[in-house]
Amino acid sequence: TLKFFKQLGISEPIYKEAARPLSGIRMVHPQKGTLLEFSQQEFRQNHMPPHFTDPAKTRSILIEQACQLDSVELIHSFEVTTLLKQDDTVIGISGKKEGKEIELHAPIVIGDDGGRSIIRQQAGISLKTKELPFVFVTTAGPLLPTMEKTIGQAWVQPHNINKGILGAVFMPLPQNRNATVFLMKEEFFNLYQVSPGLFYEQAKRLSPLCNDLENQYKFPHDFVMIHRPFGHASTYVKNGIAIMGDAAHPVTPVGGQGANASVSDAMVLAEVIHAAIEENNFSAKRLSEYEQKRRPANKRSLKFSQRANLNFSLMEKFPFLENLLVPLLQHFNKNPKKKNKFLQTVSKGFLSYP
Repeated sequence: TLKFFKQLGISEPIYKEAARPLSGIRMVHPQKGTLLEFSQQEFRQNHMPPHFTDPAKTRSILIEQACQLDSVELIHSFEVTTLLKQDDTVIGISGKKEGKEIELHAPIVIGDDGGRSIIRQQAGISLKTKELPFVFVTTAGPLLPTMEKTIGQAWVQPHNINKGILGAVFMPLPQNRNATVFLMKEEFFNLYQVSPGLFYEQAKRLSPLCNDLENQYKFPHDFVMIHRPFGHASTYVKNGIAIMGDAAHPVTPVGGQGANASVSDAMVLAEVIHAAIEENNFSAKRLSEYEQKRRPANKRSLKFSQRANLNFSLMEKFPFLENLLVPLLQHFNKNPKKKNKFLQTVSKGFLSYP
């Protein structure tokens, strides 16, 4: 993804403002110590320099750079309500801006409007989704004082899946900021809202970093609960329309595939649309080249979410599996070949192959 940004000539502001290089990722059990760790040396061996990016800032930079082109017009606060069609072909969109009805016509409409995509629904493209058996409870702000600046950390206690907080991820953001995500069942989030003191009581048992967190963030006021369903649309294209990103294949944060897959979608779709413009042909058949190239890659990316869902569902039903999971992760951590293979799979899962 960062190589692609370099090709566009926008890597400098991305690196400066929106991306932070990681020197390692570590998974820790509060009682049993490090379960799994990927070091900077292991990343380098696989020619894989990992970065954690601020998605809002990345999006802002992309829009800013695009708007410098004469061919780009940005329309803010526009609510899309309907696809305009002529026979079975999409010819534009209609919606509301500041209370006024507006129609916009185009030879092709691209839907990149998230997992609940209006564009996808209006096009009649089906998407069945599943949800992990827990929710993500997030907050972000200044880097925690005792947190390592270039190490991503995940603290986990698998036995707690039916008792409270399952785990927490602490990731350094650019500009000396931090993103924190807690994993728990929704019923426990509802419980903690009623008893905020119980939340930090349990959180501090999970990780000492939560002592800093308590000093900076008020629960639940400074936190947001997020559901992350995953699934795969029945098709990416119809006459005059294409969908991409979460609109076509919403994923969970597991495996870090979401943003990378969306950018890869855009790269391939741009090439296909360029050819379609030259041929003046925006039929589903012409646009299907995009889906043919991207569906296999996105199917691979979705496997991370699918496997995580299976594993967590099994742990939910059979808590004793933690007794197997912890030593299994520790054994995996001592096997360089398996770790290298895993890193290669993650780093290339979202890529299209010739």
